[in-house]
Amino acid sequence: MSQTKRYFLHPLAAAITFSCGISATAADIETTRALEEVTVTAQKREQSLQDVPVAVTALTGDELDNMGIQALDQVARQSPNVTLEASRATNSTLTAYIRGIGQQDPLWGFEPGVGVYIDDVYFARPQAALLDVFDVERIEVLRGPQGTLYGKNTIGGAIKYVTRSIAGDASSKINLAVGSHNQRDIKASGSIPLVEDKLWVGAAFASLSRDGYGEYVGPQFEGEENGNKDVFAYRLSMEAQPTDALNLVLNYDNTSDDSNLRGGYRMTPGFVDGAAPLNNVHDTRSGMDPTNQQVNSEGLALTVSYDVNESIQFKSITASREGDQQTAIDFDSEQLGLVEAPFFVTSDEQFSQEFQLIFTGEKLSGVAGLYYFDGDAFGAFDLDVYKSLYNDGTNPLIGTRTIGDVNTVSKALFANGTYQFNDAWSMTLGGRYSKDEKTTNGFFSSYNVLAGAGDFNNQITATDFKDSVTFSDFSPRASVEYFASEDVMLFASFSKGFKSGGFDPRANITALPQSAEPFDSEVVETVELGVKSELADGRLRLNATLFNNDYTDMHVKTSVGIDIDGDGNSDSFAGQVINAGSASGLGGELEAIALLTDNLSANLTVGIINAEFDEVMLLNRATEQVENAADLMVVSYTPESTVNFGLTYDTSAFGGELMLNANASYRGEVHMYEIETLLDQEGYTLFDINAVWVSPAQNWTLGLHGKNLTDEEYRTSGYPFTGIDDGTTPAQPNLANSLIGYYGAPRTVTASLSYQF
Repeated sequence: MSQTKRYFLHPLAAAITFSCGISATAADIETTRALEEVTVTAQKREQSLQDVPVAVTALTGDELDNMGIQALDQVARQSPNVTLEASRATNSTLTAYIRGIGQQDPLWGFEPGVGVYIDDVYFARPQAALLDVFDVERIEVLRGPQGTLYGKNTIGGAIKYVTRSIAGDASSKINLAVGSHNQRDIKASGSIPLVEDKLWVGAAFASLSRDGYGEYVGPQFEGEENGNKDVFAYRLSMEAQPTDALNLVLNYDNTSDDSNLRGGYRMTPGFVDGAAPLNNVHDTRSGMDPTNQQVNSEGLALTVSYDVNESIQFKSITASREGDQQTAIDFDSEQLGLVEAPFFVTSDEQFSQEFQLIFTGEKLSGVAGLYYFDGDAFGAFDLDVYKSLYNDGTNPLIGTRTIGDVNTVSKALFANGTYQFNDAWSMTLGGRYSKDEKTTNGFFSSYNVLAGAGDFNNQITATDFKDSVTFSDFSPRASVEYFASEDVMLFASFSKGFKSGGFDPRANITALPQSAEPFDSEVVETVELGVKSELADGRLRLNATLFNNDYTDMHVKTSVGIDIDGDGNSDSFAGQVINAGSASGLGGELEAIALLTDNLSANLTVGIINAEFDEVMLLNRATEQVENAADLMVVSYTPESTVNFGLTYDTSAFGGELMLNANASYRGEVHMYEIETLLDQEGYTLFDINAVWVSPAQNWTLGLHGKNLTDEEYRTSGYPFTGIDDGTTPAQPNLANSLIGYYGAPRTVTASLSYQF
């Protein structure tokens, strides 16, 4: 592991000049090494990171291994103004926010505001999108609207998960890891040429398991693991190059997650018995069977590339994905089972076809294409509220069933190109026209369920609805780039993104008739000013961006408690999505890396954002008037500041090379919902230390990784069903006075050993 290679593997931008007081002169930095060029595909063609007028963080697979990053959520620490977390009550569903824009409700049929891509194939739903890191070439995080090249649902940004190419000589690698909470991971990959320089096949798999961070407490499931991991994933690949001009890549991936249900930590006393909260925030009193969970995801993709000539390449990407999920949520986390929601089978199916024409000339370079997507999301869940424990017992059990299906057909035409006027000036222009058709079929019913019986009786309400709606949008992008020198680029850009409107699959048109109405698309327009530079003979790299988001027609999701049987208590809740208003986000980002000496480097990322609602028009139930409630609303999952600072030291040791890395990541206060709740997490800092030794022949690697070394307790999500009602913002359901939190990983230590041959 040469030092030059390692710095190529850590392409965070550079300006330790400010943080460490280091002068950016060759005399002060006594080293002969320089940072290597970083190649990204943020504009769907290979370019140097320093030439792309987009805010991008790129981390390669080797760097992810060196830093002990095991899952996609940990990448957020390396990228400013980015939040990636496991969604509430789940292990593998992703909650993603970039610059204050994302999707905090992971319900099927809802679309994220941050697009996730596996080898340029769009991952349409957040379910199973919290990807484990194995056999990865690199991960790119693109910040800001990417609507021109990546289409709808990338209004916050995009995350690109790029797998390794198998072309080349035969190779294989195996990695074993053991650690805290009985962690036992095996990762292996390999490829072999079947026909020299013409045909290759490869495979990779990962078996990931550990015990829970906590356990189930109580007589029903005493000792069962809570927050454990049991994942098996594999990928099969084939690459063919029949001629010098033609290349075909076929990939199949499959992931199966058999982890237990993730029970929540009840922060309020027991509703019936008044039991105090448990001592360990990773423990739960949930009364639901923890083994009642299964998440599956698989995909098949064929990429065909044909070089028409030296300047033009044609590319076709054909892909299909499908997945299903069976799980449950215990909204009160009590043994008595007051408020339980078993999910039946949630399934997603999607097919996509993209054609690209990539052109590279002396003056004009870019990409144009066509895109088609057909996706279907189906889900169903029950919600049972045990009424006899807090009323007169006349209705022993109130149950509701919600079933919803949302189909999406998208079509788009796009183009994006850069024209180089001269050595100093260039301009990038692009646009995308998109058309989406959404069709929904929903059903909601409520009934009394006899205690101890499995049959539904005495149906109270039953409603269904069918509808369809079409949305269209044009998303432009314009950028002007000025190369002040060979190593310094300044850019100013305007970009637009949109997230398609649709239907709420939880609509209860009996309680809220308006909930069946489609909601419109939301739109973000962003202006950016940026600089990308390499200083001190290439030993300092500085990338910085200032941005302003203008966010209109925002989707605000509300959950309103409803009283089915008229006794004054919430039996269930009804969801509704409304285009409630507008918001803005003004901020800045700094990414930096510096080679301080031949052996020591420092990296720094800083993100600052002032994200706030400007207008949210809601009904004030006290005055019966629609009023602006913006002052009462907050932007979720968006800390005002994020900071990451790390030092890395390389030295020779035991005949090989030793890398030591210390890293501190700070995140400011985080709101979990669009109103302030007791779940909100105050600012915190996580400390990590990594040590990696590489043998003289560079085939053996030994790693030791410590995460969250101070054992910080921090919430990442939760449910605030405590009946909050200020008369202006939507009233919150009161379901057994439940305040349920889900927490990030405690302190862990992992040792890994890998062999490459």
